[in-house]
Amino acid sequence: INDFTDDELKAFFGSGGQLGTSKARKRLQSKIDNAALSASFAKLNLAKDASKEDVKKAYKHLSLKYHPDKNPGANSSAVFQELSAAKETVTKYLDLLE
Repeated sequence: INDFTDDELKAFFGSGGQLGTSKARKRLQSKIDNAALSASFAKLNLAKDASKEDVKKAYKHLSLKYHPDKNPGANSSAVFQELSAAKETVTKYLDLLE
């Protein structure tokens, strides 16, 4: 997400994930296809062709495993936050593909 300009982020997240023009959609989609997206898929143990249902199942499984209340460790909170961010990134990407 750090690769995006403020205007692109506002256009994407501020409009509920709906981009106004196909040109903006293509530009943002091409920027999403980067190492951050790959890392998000990897954190959730998902293949690039995963569905929204796959994302939901993977996140549920991993979030239960790493939830700070269930796994009181020094970095469990950080891991849980990374999983949440990865889920959001992958879900927004899949929404773009629809």
